[in-house]
Amino acid sequence: MPLSARPGLEVLTNKVFTGTSQSPRRTEGGGLQFRQLHLGGRPFDPSRQPVLGQLLAELGACPKARIEPMKGCGGGLNQGIWLLSGAGEDLVLKLVRFDPLAPSQLIEAANFSKMQEEFMSIGNDTMLTFPSHIFHVLGPGGVRNRDLIVMRRAPGVLLADLIAERCSTGQMQELMSILEKVGASTAEFHHRYRGKQHCDLGPHNIFFDEETGRTTFIDLGGMGNKVAQQDVDRFARIACRISGFYGQNLEKGVEVFREGYAHAAAQLTSEP
Repeated sequence: MPLSARPGLEVLTNKVFTGTSQSPRRTEGGGLQFRQLHLGGRPFDPSRQPVLGQLLAELGACPKARIEPMKGCGGGLNQGIWLLSGAGEDLVLKLVRFDPLAPSQLIEAANFSKMQEEFMSIGNDTMLTFPSHIFHVLGPGGVRNRDLIVMRRAPGVLLADLIAERCSTGQMQELMSILEKVGASTAEFHHRYRGKQHCDLGPHNIFFDEETGRTTFIDLGGMGNKVAQQDVDRFARIACRISGFYGQNLEKGVEVFREGYAHAAAQLTSEP
């Protein structure tokens, strides 16, 4: 019996937001795809069968690929984060609660759909970990109570960890260079998406790859929502707060971040 036909675990809907034909994998246009997993009363554990096999099949991954939990990443709206490896491209799977009474802007799946419709190629942007798939997880009675968000794994190291490392070892010059590049990338992000704010921009939601100098923004579920504090100011506040734990004052680093942002923004707006 195929996995999709097993009782208590079936794909109920295939919905793709893209101009291309439907496919179980990310389309050439980067379309965000929606699926439904009906678990009934089964516990949700993507690292074990039968959920593992169903997800690997839906994602077009090798049957021998592994899904393992990422420890210490719960909290907030997250109910768990897993890493999928051995599928050609490492993926991150994030489980979040779904509350049908919550405003639509607070539901990550709804906001991702909105961004996909406004920016059709956003799924192919390597600066972002925009999802390729979102699985609506249905519990007893077919009631949707959680969403599983699948996205590519960002290269490099979490910026918060880089700040901790550089502050603890006194490598502040290297840190200043990184923060300047991150500031420039933030300006490029805003320019590319017509001023849309990340809405939770901080070192905890940015990866930086020192080998390539590449910045990647993660956790984009609130992108484009209205905020009381703009991304640059929010980043500055959080960076200064966390640096205090390591006995270093990052006011200079925040200044360098702002300078990198301003310089890049001026260049981008002057381009024809």
